[in-house]
Amino acid sequence: MLNELINKEWKTSLSAKTDTGGKLQFTGFYGDYLITVKTKGKTIQKKIQLSKSGNRDFTISL
Repeated sequence: MLNELINKEWKTSLSAKTDTGGKLQFTGFYGDYLITVKTKGKTIQKKIQLSKSGNRDFTISL
């Protein structure tokens, strides 16, 4: 049961496309995320941290 919570229920997994302005909005749990952006043959990864009192806007430059 704990394995199910940690590895399925408490995980945020999202695959989405940005809007025409290149923006994407999502809601997730507080914690660390590894964001992967794929475009025009390039793949870029960035680690971000969502926290209650921290930054909630992130920019990934290609």
